Amino acid sequence: MHRLSQHLSIILSLITIHCCVAAPSRICADISSRLPGKVTYPGDKAYNISEKSYAYANQQTQQPSCIVQPTTTEDVATAVKLLKKAPQVSFAVRSGGHATNRGFSNIDGGVTLDLTAINSVNIQADGVTVSVGTGASWGDVYLVLDAAKRSLNGGRASGVGVGGFLTGGGIGFFALKNGFGCDAVTNVEIVLPNGSIINANAKSHRDLFVAIKGGANNFGIVTRWDIKTISKGKIWGGGVIYPNATVPAQLDAFTKWKNPANFDSASSVEQSYVYIGSMKQWLVSNSLIYTEPVAYPKDLKVFTDIQPQIANTLRFSNVTDFADEIQSQSTPDQYTIFATTTVKISPTILTKVHALWQASVARMAANNATITSSLTLQSIPAPPSDPSRANSLGFNPSSTPQKDLVLVLCSSFWADPAVGTQVKTAVAGFINDAEYAARKEGVLQNFKYPNYAAADFQNPLKSNGVRDRLRVVALNA
Repeated sequence: MHRLSQHLSIILSLITIHCCVAAPSRICADISSRLPGKVTYPGDKAYNISEKSYAYANQQTQQPSCIVQPTTTEDVATAVKLLKKAPQVSFAVRSGGHATNRGFSNIDGGVTLDLTAINSVNIQADGVTVSVGTGASWGDVYLVLDAAKRSLNGGRASGVGVGGFLTGGGIGFFALKNGFGCDAVTNVEIVLPNGSIINANAKSHRDLFVAIKGGANNFGIVTRWDIKTISKGKIWGGGVIYPNATVPAQLDAFTKWKNPANFDSASSVEQSYVYIGSMKQWLVSNSLIYTEPVAYPKDLKVFTDIQPQIANTLRFSNVTDFADEIQSQSTPDQYTIFATTTVKISPTILTKVHALWQASVARMAANNATITSSLTLQSIPAPPSDPSRANSLGFNPSSTPQKDLVLVLCSSFWADPAVGTQVKTAVAGFINDAEYAARKEGVLQNFKYPNYAAADFQNPLKSNGVRDRLRVVALNA
């Protein structure tokens, strides 16, 4: 760098530091004057409650200068207009606070818009469409829909927030038949970057509507989602836990289940291989759902027949009950990293991926680090063939990824921040090794599911081939 440029950079840095220390305080005060009682500061009870309510320590430990807690779409628009006047102030937007990447829904030193109070759930007059505030949890939604014998493809854990789930695509219990959760959205109310409020759908602002569904929160702030529901009573499913000795049978079962010849759109399987560092224990867990009123269906016998079983909760129940069960098995309040890749099923690829993950756990747990890690296998949802349901996740409408593609997720958790770099390095290494093995076998796919991607080393919009198209939409939003 030229010496004059070096001096200029230093001067600009000093100016930026000065302005940005003062600017957040000023913008917080400005928003508070326009939204009295809806801005909280460090030390306030409401501020502390909001911070603690994030799912993971990654974002619980971030400290915004203030937290804005709007209760209406108009409140959000007011805050956005004021933030637009202070472009040097960074801000974050929170729906449910379940994101695993630091900075995705909280911020250090800037402004956090906490939308959890925008959480109404109302079935419209047609009895089919449900209007949901973006700050609601899926547990809130299921309670209303179960009472009406309706359902939708929402989060499988009741504590997950609506907004982030849908902007990232969303995988639910009905994914193999009904696609990504966002595909059932018929309309969104959204605050644009200039603070204006519009409705986007298949007929109005269509490019924006499609971009929102899988393109994350890069185009504005969605405050309401109108979603088409399906008629649904009780379904069958639950969880089965097995000892680690069943691993070969489990891998074989999942491989057989993913054979396209065995495809059944009513089934849903999340197969997790788990290491619990505090107990030095390895387990296997299958979360099984069959969305028709059939117990122990033929399609899932490859899993239910595996013995021995440590625990089994298979039963008929409603979606609320199953989502609450999965939520109860979560690992909250710890640091975490999610990372993902996608492979096409083959007779050998899952065995290779599992062995690589098991080796990576030893690196995560080096130097007596206490960690929990899971390798989870599941299906890709069916892409929408109806243009009115189009999303921005990159699949050809005529393709059938639900039949033969496997979404691989590595999720790891730890309490001691000092081991974070060690764990993240091991996870990145596992993904690299797994993708090398899949590429060598000719089964590696480009798709990275946005809600599982590790921000430090994964770019799902680029991987999914939609980044350039979405950039145009963002510039025009």
